[in-house]
This record gives sequence, structure tokens and C-alpha cells, in this order.
Amino acid sequence: MIYRVKVDNRQSLSKEISQLVKKSQVESGFVVVQGTSAASAVLLSSSLKYADESLSDLERELTYLIPSKKEFLSKDDPELVSSILKSTLIGTNTVLPIHNGELVLGEKEDIYYLDFYDKQNSEIIISIN
Repeated sequence: MIYRVKVDNRQSLSKEISQLVKKSQVESGFVVVQGTSAASAVLLSSSLKYADESLSDLERELTYLIPSKKEFLSKDDPELVSSILKSTLIGTNTVLPIHNGELVLGEKEDIYYLDFYDKQNSEIIISIN
């Protein structure tokens, strides 16, 4: 089953994906969560009360490592090139197991969507098999 879901930048996705897994009635398998932008990332991070700060720290450190600059070989917008490189480091998707009809996550893990370029609403693809 494949679902297309509208998401906001920095949105927590675990609850919605868990509901889709239950709806799918898949007992054992995998969930693939894929961003639809080359400048986006899907990642696991802390579900603790400082999750937003942790995501800010991640974005700040990535900007330190890959600043937007005009020295890229690509002739595209330097901000876009920087964003795509950040996404490449983090990953545009994540794969998670399903066991006994439930999404398997660590006790303090959550799934997040980040877009490093277009901070507006976007879309993810969720494949449940």
C-alpha cells in the first residue's frame, strides 16, 4: 500500500504512520517513508520535550558544515545546492519494521520530516509492505 501525505516542515510523523500501519493490517513487514523533495529528509530523532531544539541544533550544525556559498560547481541556486547536500547526508527516506501489526520504534524515538530549502508544506510517500 502506498499513501501520499501532506506534511509540514519539522512535523512529527510517528502517530500518523502508526495509524496507517494498523489500517493496512500488515502483520510483519516494513514501512518506507520517503520525502518527495531532493532537499528534504526523513529521520529518526528524540521524542523528548526538547525535540524541536534538537532539530534546530541539527540544522544549525549542517549549515555550519555545508554553508550556502557561491563556490559550488553547480550553477543552481547556492541555497538549493546546499539544501540538497544536507539532505543527502541525512537521507531522504527511512525504513522501519512492522511487527505484530505495529510500527516498531524505540521508546523515545519519533519520525520527523525536514525540508532544508522550501520550508512550506510538502508531501511524503509512505509505503507499507
